[in-house]
This record gives sequence, C-alpha cells and structure tokens, in this order.
Amino acid sequence: MHPPDNPPSGNANRKGIQMKKIAALLIIAIIVAAVPAMAAEDGAALFKAKCAACHGTDGAKMAKANLGSAAIQAKTDADLITFIGTNPKHNFLKKNVTEEQIKALVAHIRTLKK
Repeated sequence: MHPPDNPPSGNANRKGIQMKKIAALLIIAIIVAAVPAMAAEDGAALFKAKCAACHGTDGAKMAKANLGSAAIQAKTDADLITFIGTNPKHNFLKKNVTEEQIKALVAHIRTLKK
C-alpha cells in the first residue's frame, strides 16, 4: 500500500473539525430560532379558528378584552395560559385544546401588542 500523496496535516484536520462544529452550531441556532416562529404561526391559525370570531382578527374587537392592550400584554404568559385554559368563557383545556396549543395562542397574542 502506498501512502497518500498529500496526507492532511494536523492543522488542516483541526480546521475541518472546527468547521464541522461551527456548521453544527449554526444549524442548531437556526432550529432554535425557528421554533418560536413556528409556534406563532400555529398560534395564528388556532387564533383564527377559535378566537377571531369574538376577539376579531387583530384581537381588538372587544373593548374590555382588547388583546393588544397594555393591560392584557402586561399579564405573564403563565397568567394568560391559565386564563385561556380554565376561564369559564374559554375553558380550552376542556375543549381538547392542548397546553402546547394554548402556549402557541399566547405567542400569537404577544404579536398583537399595540
């Protein structure tokens, strides 16, 4: 067997490994950045199907429950999740809406901020 004409040097091999690590980190960063966007899109579709009839497509149809208002936007995500999931007017947890879907709704509601 003959040795390769140009075996990779130690530096070239290390640079290749570093480039693979950078590429892997970049892919992970893209995926992590895309997850909230996907959740917001799912939340928008769910909002359109379950909420827009009463709240309007922009969330401002009901003066007392203007979802873009400072009062609603000041609530924590946990407060909104609990309210949407268990409040008698909504009670989505009993209507087979999952907690993940409710979190997606909250992500969408955050986009309605005035």
